[in-house]
Amino acid sequence: MRNLFISRVYARASHAPAGAGAYFFCYTGYDFVPYKEFFAASRTWAECLPSAPIARRLIVLIVAQNPYAALIAFFGALSRGAIPVILPGVKALGGIDAVLTTVRHWVGEFG
Repeated sequence: MRNLFISRVYARASHAPAGAGAYFFCYTGYDFVPYKEFFAASRTWAECLPSAPIARRLIVLIVAQNPYAALIAFFGALSRGAIPVILPGVKALGGIDAVLTTVRHWVGEFG
């Protein structure tokens, strides 16, 4: 992994006790996710991204329905050397048209 921070986070999670994890808020309350499962999911997500070229960093805009999905994408992007940017969810921005407007703005600014 290119990123020292994310490498250390993954290493620490891989040595965590079996019951160690985090609670994520969802619509039905809180879900417990073990660290090992969380980071395995972020690695799987990261494999879908291209490796970021050294001269120009890949920016990943993240619009997720819940905090768990947003953090999976965030850590996955970091592990690929990309710059993750978490945007508010579709409902929070006022619908899909507002999301697309926001994404077009970001792409125009930093694209």
